[in-house]
Amino acid sequence: MEDNSIVNDNRHHDNSYVSTCTIRGVPIVSLITDGKERLSLAQISNDLLKGFSYNEIHNRRVALGITCVQCTPVQLELLRRAGAMPSSSRRCGMITRREAERLVNSFLESTKP
Repeated sequence: MEDNSIVNDNRHHDNSYVSTCTIRGVPIVSLITDGKERLSLAQISNDLLKGFSYNEIHNRRVALGITCVQCTPVQLELLRRAGAMPSSSRRCGMITRREAERLVNSFLESTKP
């Protein structure tokens, strides 16, 4: 069962707020925007796929047809405050939770996408 506890319900002018979910037992910050949940690809890479290179993750994401959407500056600030991104980050790619689970499972459950 997945955990969807709210970390911070401060809504901003773009109607985004921060929550958390759990993928493979690891808490991941999620950003809820207009009812859609998206997760930081950087956090997923750092926390769940640390044994794989940037190129491996990128190539697998592309092979799986997973679209990465850049967050807005306001959303990036929310992610920084929640600890999902370092304060030095200038951008952050976001994918849906379902896509994140597919990507992680493709690495951790098999050797082929």
